[in-house]
Amino acid sequence: AVNGGCSAMKGKDETLTEDQAMGKNPVVPSNADPSREEQTEAGRQLVDLQATIVDLKSWGKVWKGYLDLFLFFAFFALYLYVLIQQLEISKVYMIDDALRQGVVDEGGSLQDVSTFGDFFDYLENQIMPNVFPETWYNGDAYNTNESGYILNYNKLVGGLLINQQRGLVKKFCKAPMYNCSMLVDGELKNNCTSSYNNFYPTCYDSTPIETIVPKEQRVQYENVPWTVKLDRYQNIVPDESCPPTSPHDVNATRTDPSLAGFWQSFTYQVPNATSAPNALGFWSSSSGQISPQYSNGGFKTFLALADGPARNQQKVQFLKDYRWLDTFTRKVEISFAVYNGMLHMFTFVKIRFGFSVSGTFLPFNTKGGTMVDIKSINMEPYRIEQTHGCVKTLEEFNKCTNATSLNEMCKLCTPGSKSDTIRLALEIILLVWIFNNIAVLLRTATETLITQGWSGVTKNDEDGNEIREGGLLAFLTDKWTLIDALNYILFVYYILLRISLIQMITHENNIIKVPTNRYELILERASAIIRMQLFGNFFNILLSLLRCFKYYRFQPRLAIINNTIETSIPDLYHFLLMFITCLFGFAVMSHVLFGPQMKMFATLGDALGSGWMMMLGAGLDRYATMAYVDGKMAVIFFIAFMFLVFIILLNVLLAILVDSYMEAKDATVNKYGGDEDSIPSIASDLVQISRHLFAFGAVQDEILLEAATQLVKVKHQATVDELFQAIPSELQERHKITAAKVARNGGLQFVDEEEDEEEDEDMLGRPIGQAPAFSRNFSHCRILLRTMRESGRCLS
Repeated sequence: AVNGGCSAMKGKDETLTEDQAMGKNPVVPSNADPSREEQTEAGRQLVDLQATIVDLKSWGKVWKGYLDLFLFFAFFALYLYVLIQQLEISKVYMIDDALRQGVVDEGGSLQDVSTFGDFFDYLENQIMPNVFPETWYNGDAYNTNESGYILNYNKLVGGLLINQQRGLVKKFCKAPMYNCSMLVDGELKNNCTSSYNNFYPTCYDSTPIETIVPKEQRVQYENVPWTVKLDRYQNIVPDESCPPTSPHDVNATRTDPSLAGFWQSFTYQVPNATSAPNALGFWSSSSGQISPQYSNGGFKTFLALADGPARNQQKVQFLKDYRWLDTFTRKVEISFAVYNGMLHMFTFVKIRFGFSVSGTFLPFNTKGGTMVDIKSINMEPYRIEQTHGCVKTLEEFNKCTNATSLNEMCKLCTPGSKSDTIRLALEIILLVWIFNNIAVLLRTATETLITQGWSGVTKNDEDGNEIREGGLLAFLTDKWTLIDALNYILFVYYILLRISLIQMITHENNIIKVPTNRYELILERASAIIRMQLFGNFFNILLSLLRCFKYYRFQPRLAIINNTIETSIPDLYHFLLMFITCLFGFAVMSHVLFGPQMKMFATLGDALGSGWMMMLGAGLDRYATMAYVDGKMAVIFFIAFMFLVFIILLNVLLAILVDSYMEAKDATVNKYGGDEDSIPSIASDLVQISRHLFAFGAVQDEILLEAATQLVKVKHQATVDELFQAIPSELQERHKITAAKVARNGGLQFVDEEEDEEEDEDMLGRPIGQAPAFSRNFSHCRILLRTMRESGRCLS
């Protein structure tokens, strides 16, 4: 102390002398050897004890944080790789693009289909020539082996199926709320018909017939009239009063041998197959019995590959001649399947046409409208090479002569695919990893319950008030626990769907036996499971991305993003209310103003989607069409939308996020003493990790930490030799510790002597009023004491 004003350094129960504080005659443990004179070069290096203690204490947390992050990234990468390999996306795209552009012509002739006549033109001029090609490009006819190929490499499976769903006639078109009953000759009689009923007498129900007709009546082929016999159904007219004339003409064709079986296209047919997966996509072997699949029924026409192009063209002409499509038609589907042996893929193509009561097919890619669905399935996902019970080469096969005892051994091994084998191995690793993570989560929950109970343990806060911390309840309600649990549930769902798919496609009743003379429904069933799998994996990947933020928390600079999101949540949900209100209001305005003439605003849902896209900058090129519909209102709507939503609201959102980011960053900077440069970065963490990992033969961190903790009570900088001397002799002997081993420890924070001398000179040359306060780690205590002694003043 100088002038009685300050105590430079104090122990807990004693006051150290100035010489001791200056590093002279330091107080060290009794085993230290102060008489030691020989010091190695490493032993003379000066160490910042406070920084060393911080490094040794934080090293374990940093290492665990990066290890957990690396393991999660490895797990996530394995999951994504397995998923991509299972879906075989590159192969699927090649087939999809070829069939969509080369056969379906999605961007061309399909767009022109709007009426029944257009449908048959599309079927005869686009689909039939591509599905049943007859000649090469030079006019040479296909031989038997060459026929049945679509685009040269895709073999048609069975043929082409055309399926129609039909509605029924309503009892009346419209029942007005007024004049529904009247008094006639003293009796009250119903008169619930529209005023325009005589002018427009017939209306059609949009409900498909299969939702009304009992199952037993759907399979009666003798009921050729379109509407199957109904005893009574509310608001449905009995079929005797409304069948078209053409079905009666169809009955006359039954005896015509040239049209044998054509009449069945005018009857309701139900296919026989195994059961479909349930709503969640699960399928089990108990569903493998062949039975009528009423949900896939309809008025069907099958154009078999075996019948040849001429016969199939005759059947299509029969449908046109007898008006197979009429006002009862609600939906038509064209389906066919192919197999590509080069890519080992079965692919089905389904083109849906939904008919509108406006008189045309519904627009392309709208709800219920024209839609193209192309899905590919690998029916042999695991082609594993046979290694036992067979011979691998022809030489071994020829040497196998004992047919009695070696009959099973004298077979060539079934070839396999290395990629399938590797994928199977990775799937097993992923499966084990998933259930290991689930076990770790359950074990953590159990340990929390045992050690902390349900509600947690009681502790005292800084003010002395009792608080409860931890507990199983807090663990289960933690946001990261909930995200982890939901993520693992989706992983289990993904595994079960994969098992269901394998069970389905490998069941004996679902194996596609080629050549076949039917449309294979199993391809659609397998596609339904894959669709559910994609749906679940979408949310699973999204949750996995959210879990990344959990593993960012240990790194201060990465944690700023987490803190930004948490800080902005109160402002964001208030902003969301205002944003939804404005977006919905503009959606209603656009729907009312432009909906009658613009598809993008035709429904309220379309208007909401278009408003969202316009906010993101897409769809702004449609302003010309809006101006064509209503020029003045288009200008007002466009300016108001751009100013309020595009300029104000989006910038308010940006301001909320920026303000929250600055608040989170300032909090982190303050946590590290107000010096932004002192916040650990990924680069500094990697340097710290490398120092510790490559410190071969170094003293253990725990021993060095204990020695530094004892020595820092005396001085804040020490040499390596002094650190070595601070280690108890019994530990030195037991672990064979030397000064060189101490110097090799990666946690030591050495002081650069040149830098230290420059700081000494800089501090001694400053006026007393400008002298800095005690540094954060007190490493320059001796300089400040020297300054105080020379000036005779006390520094605050």
